[in-house]
Amino acid sequence: IGNSLKFFLSRDEGGNLYRQKSKALAITLLICLFVSLINPYGLELMLYPIKLISQKSIIDHIGEFQSPNFHHLLLVPYKYVLLLMIVLIGILKKHLEVTEILLTIVFANMALFSQRFIPLFCIVVAPIFVRNAQWILNQGRRRFVDLFQRKSSDLCLMDASASGYLWLVLGILIVALAVATNRIEHKFDESRKPVEAVHFLKKALLKGNMFNDDEFGDYIIYSAYPQYKVFIDSRIDTYGVDHFKDYLTMVYFKPGWEKVIEKYKINWMILNSDSILSRYLMERKDWRLIYSDRVANIFMRNISDK
Repeated sequence: IGNSLKFFLSRDEGGNLYRQKSKALAITLLICLFVSLINPYGLELMLYPIKLISQKSIIDHIGEFQSPNFHHLLLVPYKYVLLLMIVLIGILKKHLEVTEILLTIVFANMALFSQRFIPLFCIVVAPIFVRNAQWILNQGRRRFVDLFQRKSSDLCLMDASASGYLWLVLGILIVALAVATNRIEHKFDESRKPVEAVHFLKKALLKGNMFNDDEFGDYIIYSAYPQYKVFIDSRIDTYGVDHFKDYLTMVYFKPGWEKVIEKYKINWMILNSDSILSRYLMERKDWRLIYSDRVANIFMRNISDK
């Protein structure tokens, strides 16, 4: 789009270059669209993202589709990158190309609408910032510019002096040393994942269909599949709207939650220990608490009490 605008707005021979770029990009786009149709689901897979976005009942409950919450520390760097780009647009308004402005606006809007697009925004604006960095430095105070360029030259000399595969070998040695000294380890956070509860499940060999917290589903699949099959996991969109609505009816304790139990023939549940449903089941005689820790509660249905 940016190259097309440049072609229409250009009044010199340079417009032909933008026309050629637009043509090449358009052909590439058509080829990519055609190739992407070569998949087991054809056009249906191409339309899936559009269908997903249109399903508001699902989107509103998926964290990565929510707008960024700048109260979270993980999003602070993005906040400052966004503010920096706003300042740069004001400073560089006469030096930025139309394509750069369009890319910044489009991806900034996407990132503000859904936090899953924040990495794409940063990838797009990084080369824009780098391309204009030299002009910004030249407008700054000479003392600061000289210091920056001197430090940059020192780093270049240091890098040039490292012949062969020094940095690669050094990186491998550091990682190997960290592994050998147990500085790197792979484990799940037991304060968030039902690690101990799943250990119990593997030994208990519970029968029948389960109902589970969606955040527990991923770990149960990882640790206990195919012994246990989950009701849902964090891939909410793959289960469909109706299934997800039934899940919400259960976890939010909505009218008709007992009908969901009958519909799916649920015999036991693994829930967050502090959830509303978990606290309610403790008061029910037709559900029995068979395991509890600070993360998860497991309830078994007392069929005979119905």
